[in-house]
Amino acid sequence: MRRPIEVLLALSASMVAAFATGVVPAEAEVASPPEAIPLALPEAFGEAPAPGAEIAQVVVEADPFTQLDEAGLDGEGLRAAAGPLPGRLAAFDLRAIDLTAIDDDDRRCLTEAIYYEARSQTLAGRMAVADVVLNRVESRRYPNTVCGVVFQGAAKGWGCQFSFACDGSMEKAVERRAMIKAQAAATAVLGGFRLPLSGGATHYHADYVQPFWVGAMEQTAVLDDHLFYRVAKRQVRLASN
Repeated sequence: MRRPIEVLLALSASMVAAFATGVVPAEAEVASPPEAIPLALPEAFGEAPAPGAEIAQVVVEADPFTQLDEAGLDGEGLRAAAGPLPGRLAAFDLRAIDLTAIDDDDRRCLTEAIYYEARSQTLAGRMAVADVVLNRVESRRYPNTVCGVVFQGAAKGWGCQFSFACDGSMEKAVERRAMIKAQAAATAVLGGFRLPLSGGATHYHADYVQPFWVGAMEQTAVLDDHLFYRVAKRQVRLASN
């Protein structure tokens, strides 16, 4: 039996077109899907100019936040949360993302992490969770792949770094709209539109719990009901004379 996300990723092209116009059906029907096809998320961000096409004399820079709004995501909310950005990110063209350059497993695992960990959060909150995953990939303390980070400990059935990988959440029916939005966020991040929303965090928790490891961490950000942390830098004490 295929897992819920595998069923979701087998939805028809009409679903992609619906998301591209912001009209996403509210009902989640995942049974008896049609022939499997990939979701081409850049289509949701509009069409990039064709190679060799005439370019207007007045060149207008891409606005990724407006593109996200047009795709049915909260781009303006993300703009407010992100604050000032360097020119490369501020003018990032989401339409130009090359899906063939994104590893399928990376996108699947990051989509699952965003969906199961942060689907109730704002777009900024979802992308902050994605940032934590990638911060771990870049750290020598953790596995060096997206799937390795997301499912660390899952093979043992206990000690999962992300609770959804061990608690049976993935066996439940998915919310199609939320999963598609999670994949859109994962595609944007892996495609190069990665914002430093977590402040370099490698950990986070909901504001209604108090993990044992908080004492060894320094807080870097608060987004929605998630608090983000990184390992506290060691303070060097100088011996007094």
